Amino acid sequence: MHNQTEDGSCTSDSGHGKFKPDKKHAHGPQNPWDAEVDIYLNSVAKDGTADFDVQTCLPTKLVGVDLHPQIQFHNEGRRGFFIRFRLFDNTGNGNYQFASDPKDAVWSQFGPDCPLSAAHGVFDPDKTVLENATTLYTYNVNEVPHLGEFRYTLNVSLDGAPKYVHLDPGGNNMDSMSRRRD
Repeated sequence: MHNQTEDGSCTSDSGHGKFKPDKKHAHGPQNPWDAEVDIYLNSVAKDGTADFDVQTCLPTKLVGVDLHPQIQFHNEGRRGFFIRFRLFDNTGNGNYQFASDPKDAVWSQFGPDCPLSAAHGVFDPDKTVLENATTLYTYNVNEVPHLGEFRYTLNVSLDGAPKYVHLDPGGNNMDSMSRRRD
């Protein structure tokens, strides 16, 4: 059982430690976090509109009327995030997969609007690779000046070629390595 105190920190009944969000430590790992985001494609309408769910171990937050949670990226003193997006096709209509060109598989930009064409403002296109047709690996630097709300579009199709179905969840880069005291 965890108890939250007035200063926002959490303590455990077992007394084994405290959790204080965004607390920076003088020493510790600096390598990027490894995170997985599971995308469940449930259906695709004739007009290309997708029904999908997003699940991850990272903290999420519902923002406004958006039905998809915004992933909250907290570096906690590390050099960003390597993110593995895993696509699970539950449509029963075939085998949807990511765009076969990694630069088209994910588009990203800062602000509240989803990119509708190639944009690479958040996820590094030079560090984006397809591990296989349904697993995309990319890097989010989460460093100044790349902080704040952003949107991204995952592009999928039945054959990896254009005429993509756009899956458009969002995120929020919350902090950076620059706060670390070494």
